[in-house]
Amino acid sequence: MQITVQIKSVYGEDKVYPVCEKAKLFASIARTTTLTTATIERIKELGYTLKLDLPVDMFA
Repeated sequence: MQITVQIKSVYGEDKVYPVCEKAKLFASIARTTTLTTATIERIKELGYTLKLDLPVDMFA
């Protein structure tokens, strides 16, 4: 099982944003717009892995 996330720098701090529906559901359950380190650890305990979605403009 896998969820897709993006990492964005906000004021110099990296934030993990959900991309796929399952990742958005986890963020909703946690009542956050981003996935915190603690939430990600719990998600991994459930057997999920994280796939990093890189923005297209990163390679331009």
